[in-house]
This record gives sequence, C-alpha cells and structure tokens, in this order.
Amino acid sequence: VIYMKGPAGDAAEKGFEKATFALLKAISKTKAYSVLGGGHLSDAIGKSKINKNKFGCISLSGGALLSYIAGEKLPGLEALK
Repeated sequence: VIYMKGPAGDAAEKGFEKATFALLKAISKTKAYSVLGGGHLSDAIGKSKINKNKFGCISLSGGALLSYIAGEKLPGLEALK
C-alpha cells in the first residue's frame, strides 16, 4: 500500500508542481494499492491529467483519513453511532 498525504511542495504554484506530478505518475504505474489524501493533493491529481482510476482511493480528507487509518476515533463518526 502506498499512502500519500498532500503534495510534495506547493503544487498550486506554477513551476513547483513537477515533483508532485512525478510522484503521482510513478504511483499510477505501480501495482500497489494507493491511498491519496488531502484537498491540495486532490487538486494536483486533477491538474496532472493522470487517469484517476489509476489510484486506489482519493480522499479530500488528509489528516482525518490518516487518523482513521491509524485507528483513532473521529468525533464526526462517533456522533453517528
């Protein structure tokens, strides 16, 4: 499993997105299941023009997703119980 939270640097700034795009391209070519999290990373995925189906899971949540994967209780989910 590959987990990536957020872009590598300021991917919103023109010229600084190359590292993020390179990582996304490499991840998209692996057979590993990928979990990509965070709003900024989701935006970068859209800008990269890489087929989103190449990734296992794309979430707007970054920190909360990481907490969930780590088994921590999330207040919003706890309230639904």
